[in-house]
Amino acid sequence: ARAFRSGNPVATLRAAQRALDRDDIAGAQRMLQQLLESGQRSPEWVLDFAYAQAELAYRLGDLESARRALEVSGSWEHEGSLRWLEYAIAGGDHEAGFVTLERLLDSAQLSGPIGNAEVERIYSRAFELVTDRTSAERLLGVAQRLPSDPELSPLVRLKLVALLAYQLQRWNDAARACDDVRQLGILDLELLQIEWLARRELGESVDALERELRRLDPATLREPIEIKPLSSSAF
Repeated sequence: ARAFRSGNPVATLRAAQRALDRDDIAGAQRMLQQLLESGQRSPEWVLDFAYAQAELAYRLGDLESARRALEVSGSWEHEGSLRWLEYAIAGGDHEAGFVTLERLLDSAQLSGPIGNAEVERIYSRAFELVTDRTSAERLLGVAQRLPSDPELSPLVRLKLVALLAYQLQRWNDAARACDDVRQLGILDLELLQIEWLARRELGESVDALERELRRLDPATLREPIEIKPLSSSAF
């Protein structure tokens, strides 16, 4: 409050952000309300103010207000929606999470605001949307087709496809995704193990994969894979 009375709204905003960082919700709420009532706005800090408002609303359990703050932030096409995706997932609004995830991935382009780093950020949280077999199938369908820009790195997307397909016991899809990663020249031990298990389920020869796994880590041929397949009664 001293920062605000001294005529420095930026200092007040930073103090509110620090209050949020230390879970002083009441203090942050008081300072942000002071800024709101002052009517002061500056392009230099208005975006951070919107983000702080959204974070406060999320901490208070008000997802709708968090969304509104991000929608008017001026960054809804990129960072605002990325933050909303994270709030929706953490807040349990999985339908909003799926809708936002698909919208963001559909707009992803190498040269755009949603590029490789953002796609990785999106898919790093996507597994949290899976609560049952239906949601796993839904996420798999999204990951198999988005993003569509061929210039974007497909690695994160393909790895998610492989993991989901393995969990769903869709062995062809799992093996294909793992093979696509290898075709990129990338050696991933977890994906090699998934491909070995998937092709074994398909009754295909796995001799070459076994030799590669034995060379890299013989334990993978003896120990069960940590990711267990889903079943209709898994949830």
